[in-house]
Amino acid sequence: MKVKSIISLILVLFVGASLIYLAINESGSTADNIAEPEMVASSAPSHQIVAYYFHGFQRCKTCLHIESQAKLALENRYPEAFRDGLLEWKAVNFEEEANAEMATKYELVASSLVIVEFVDGAETNWKLLDKVWDLVWDEEPFATYVQAEVGGYLNQEQSDG
Repeated sequence: MKVKSIISLILVLFVGASLIYLAINESGSTADNIAEPEMVASSAPSHQIVAYYFHGFQRCKTCLHIESQAKLALENRYPEAFRDGLLEWKAVNFEEEANAEMATKYELVASSLVIVEFVDGAETNWKLLDKVWDLVWDEEPFATYVQAEVGGYLNQEQSDG
């Protein structure tokens, strides 16, 4: 009987030590995970432009053309800004419930291109590029218009810094 008690005691101590070891290691890895997002956030540019192409569930030929031409115009003109994270492209369905607040904020009633400026992660300015509908099938003026509007925001960063 004495041997059984000793073995039981050893097993209980072993399990207890294992639980303590796991708890210490788990708390250490949690601390590492908390520090990691701070490093990511600090590497983000302080000034960033996001080109949002808002679309609905139904996507017509014209809407698809606006999206593809706007994205292409920006990628061709500002590849470094995309690479450096100063410029970002996002396509968003404004008819989805999760995006309803954005649709209201940017006064969206149809597919639209909206340029949004962020400084230190906070939105500071935005502009709806409504002329894309007038220029959609005239590719050179369309690209010039979109590039100039975004370029105005990107140049602000260069003159500020």
